[in-house]
Amino acid sequence: MLVLVMCFSSIFMTFDIDGDAAWTNPEYRITETWRVNPYEYVTDEIYPRGNVCNVDDEEAPGMQITLVDYEKAVLISQNGLEAEVGFDFSTEHLWFSPNGEFILLYNYRTEDCIRIDLLNGTTNEFRPFDDERVGGTGYRFLSPLLSNTGSVAYKCHQTFRMLDSDLNVVVSDNDHFRYNTCASMSDDGSTFYITNGDHIEAYDSERNIIWSREIEEFPQELGMTTIYTSSSGSVVCVVMDIAGKILFLDGETGAEISQISPERPFGRTVQLTDNCKYIAYSYFANSITGNNGFATIYAGLLTDCLSDLYQINEYSIESDLSDGWVLRLLALADNGVQMYMLAKAGRYIKYLLFSPTAELIYCTEWNETPRSFKNYNIISYLRNDGEEFCYFNGDEIIFYSIQELP
Repeated sequence: MLVLVMCFSSIFMTFDIDGDAAWTNPEYRITETWRVNPYEYVTDEIYPRGNVCNVDDEEAPGMQITLVDYEKAVLISQNGLEAEVGFDFSTEHLWFSPNGEFILLYNYRTEDCIRIDLLNGTTNEFRPFDDERVGGTGYRFLSPLLSNTGSVAYKCHQTFRMLDSDLNVVVSDNDHFRYNTCASMSDDGSTFYITNGDHIEAYDSERNIIWSREIEEFPQELGMTTIYTSSSGSVVCVVMDIAGKILFLDGETGAEISQISPERPFGRTVQLTDNCKYIAYSYFANSITGNNGFATIYAGLLTDCLSDLYQINEYSIESDLSDGWVLRLLALADNGVQMYMLAKAGRYIKYLLFSPTAELIYCTEWNETPRSFKNYNIISYLRNDGEEFCYFNGDEIIFYSIQELP
């Protein structure tokens, strides 16, 4: 039996989530709303890669799926919109814009990129680096940010660049940003934020500096510091695990809104709502004793982040390292509903939904993956209002509505 332990306001609760069947909290109604077989649209024999988003259109609202195989990208939506763009480009690395309309493909062997514009049916190829890679080893991997307008920001080693929606280079700084630079960007690409030594700097899309702020006790090993931005860019969250501190900054001015010092690190998987009322996270900690190793996996929700009265609801799993357990945050809705992926042995997955008060809302059946869960969990989604979600069960992408009963 696998038990998920939850701590909330010093009260501990446990959930048995090791059963094969799905489970629904009796205080909620979970209703299927849409079902899509991705293999009717893409021919990838390994696993379908894709993205799901909600189209906020008053005339034709609905969910939208973007699927990619090795020949084409396809867009399918509930309102009947379909689009397809073919390409001749080999890659296993791809990223989606938040609205699913743009896709970035990168071949790290040839160091070429292609950006796909699904709505306009166009592809644009470019090289992310000026110089050629020397020798047959030492691949340079990108960490790109892709906005809803198609602009791209990416870093590699000490190089940071930003391309506008026409893929013109508007920022090109080689060896300017020290240490392990971390960057974040608003969804529309109008503002990006970056660590630069002991400063955090904000720039607009034309490289004009908006503000620069020195951070006291800023850790020099910036690999342990990450920046997260609300979708509009109104709030910047700076997680400094080494310093044991989380800062919240005004995205427009850089002024400090608040700071907190949680008891344990937040890890590298963090999401925040646009008003920063909620922050969700997941964290993996190893502990080795003699020949026996075990892992403690933490995940949780921080509520009222900008207040001195913030609370943390935390979930944890302890297991033998050989079991390969993972509890990973997938999505956070504006109302505090969270979606997690629980995986074991790299091949079996459950999806979990929690309420902002740490109630387990829904738990799926175990799904066997066709390949490692690292790629498998791409197709899952929780709508911003927390009232609809979807996941890929190995055969189909299934959408459900969430309704709390009176």
